Formats: sequence, C-alpha cells, structure tokens
Amino acid sequence: MKLYQVIFGFILLCVCSSCLHHQTTTQSRKATVLPEAISSQLTYPSSIPEIEYEKGDECDNYRIHLYEFVTAKVIHPDKKNQNLVKFELFESKKPLSDKPALIIHPISGGSYILARYFARHFSSRGWNCLVIKRYKLARHVIQPSSMNPVVRQVIINHKQVLDWLDRSPWKTEFIADMGVSKGALQSAMLTATDKRIKAAVFMLGGGDLPYVLAHSREGGVTRRREQYMEQEGIDREEFHRRMLISLDFDPLNFAKYMDSSKILHVLARFDLAVPYRCGQLLYEALPGSQKYTLLAGHYSALLFLPFITSETEDFLITKRKLFLNKQL
Repeated sequence: MKLYQVIFGFILLCVCSSCLHHQTTTQSRKATVLPEAISSQLTYPSSIPEIEYEKGDECDNYRIHLYEFVTAKVIHPDKKNQNLVKFELFESKKPLSDKPALIIHPISGGSYILARYFARHFSSRGWNCLVIKRYKLARHVIQPSSMNPVVRQVIINHKQVLDWLDRSPWKTEFIADMGVSKGALQSAMLTATDKRIKAAVFMLGGGDLPYVLAHSREGGVTRRREQYMEQEGIDREEFHRRMLISLDFDPLNFAKYMDSSKILHVLARFDLAVPYRCGQLLYEALPGSQKYTLLAGHYSALLFLPFITSETEDFLITKRKLFLNKQL
C-alpha cells in the first residue's frame, strides 16, 4: 500500500470518528399550541403582495427564479432595503411526486455559496428549494430593546414566503426547513411558530440568544457588542443582563412549540461563534430529537460538509416517508 493511500485512509478514519450521533432515549415530545399572546404578535395583513420576478440561471437539474416583495407588515423598518423580502427558488426539473420543498436560511454574512450548495444538491434530487435572502438590518442590530422587534420581523417575513409557496405552482404538503449558524436560529423560530414546517435541521445553531450575543466570538457580533458596550459604558455582564430582560423571542423559549421528533441538530464541539453549550441546551429542550456532534469549530465544521449533507438528506427522506405514510 502506497504512503498517500495510508494518509488518505487515516484522514478518512479521523473524519468519520469525529462525528458523534446522539438521540435521547426519552420519548419525543409533541408541540404545544402557540399561545395567543405570542401568535397575536406575528399577525400581518393577508393581502397578496405585488411580486417582482426575474429569471435566473438554468442547468440540467434545476432552474432558478428570483423573487422579491414588500413585507405586509413593518415592525422594524429597513428603509435602506425598502422593507423587501427576497428569495431564490431552485425549481427541480425532476421533482418528486409530491413536490417537497426545502426552505434554506443562510449564514449571517458573506456570500450565499453554502445555502446555494444545499439548494443545488437537493433540487437535483427532486426538491424545490427556496433560499431566503438576509433581512440585512438584522445583521447590524444588537441593542437589547430592538432584538424582539427584529426577530418578530424576520419571522413575519418568512411566514409570507410560505404563503407565497402555498399559492404557487410548487405548492406542497411537505415543507422542510434548514439553516446554518444564524440561519439555524431563524429556522428554529419559524419551525416553532408555523406548523407548515414538517421537519427541520439546525446546523451550528442553538438557544439562549442572550448568552450567544454576550459571548460569541464571531467578528461581526463581537464588534457590534463592543460598540454598544462602549456607548453605554457597561461591561459584558451588564450587557448579558440587559439581553436577558429584553429578549424573549428565543429558540430556547420556543422549544415547547416544536415537535421534537422532527428536529435534527448538527453541532460543533469547539464552536466559539454559537457556543456549543447553546446548541446543547436547545437539544436538551427538545427530548427525542437527533443530534450529530462534530469535533470541530464553527468554521472548520465545513470539513464535514459531505457528511452533513448526507445525514441531512437521510433525515429529511425519512421524515418525508413518514409524513407520506401518515406517521408524522
């Protein structure tokens, strides 16, 4: 056996042994009903918005459509972006019989390369995939008093994308949802507040947002947190305290509104952007959900992308089959 074969085999062994699968033996918990006090904060006019459309690229497996519309309800204005909701539809050219759909929430900054990677992968396998563009203002807000309105705005925007899907030629009964990093936090909130989501995958996400915002080492969060702390003349402990008081639209608080059997978590043990303890807290708040723990950090988790993709696909295929057989 040649040296490069030994080295490759060793690397493959390390990668495979660095992915730990967990599923609590506790029976899965069904979702409780969202209280009126919360659902009333997420209402919006039911009028059909005027949709702007542009045709995108096309290949053998899918065609891309670009859409945008003005949100039906403005809670936290985003004047620079004209309060627009934008998304890309990767329409599968070989859709499965029930035309399943996958909503994809991207990371907080940079390009959409990772979200589009998942969209290309799943659309080539018969899923219609919607990549929701970022609500840009949410990236720059870290004031405690603004956090709840921003989270509510994002949820309302995403619900309207589901409304659009329900009226479109791609309407389906099985809608799955997934997000990475900050996108995983948004995926959790949408899953908890909209029962049209039948399965969800939270990658490098978690709960306890006050702790995430106070302790994350992600560059953008750190910079905005330090700016706020300097302006207010406070330390990190006081910043955390203010977040605890102000921010209650948190995946950890909303875990009871999710059916835990429909959830898969993918966490990184050495994650410093969304601390591992926060992902573990959300996992423990959803008894019966599944979890993979990668022996990696927030960014080095990309080394496991083929594994993550494969396990995500297997999970969603299983949940879809259960749904079609009326067992989910």
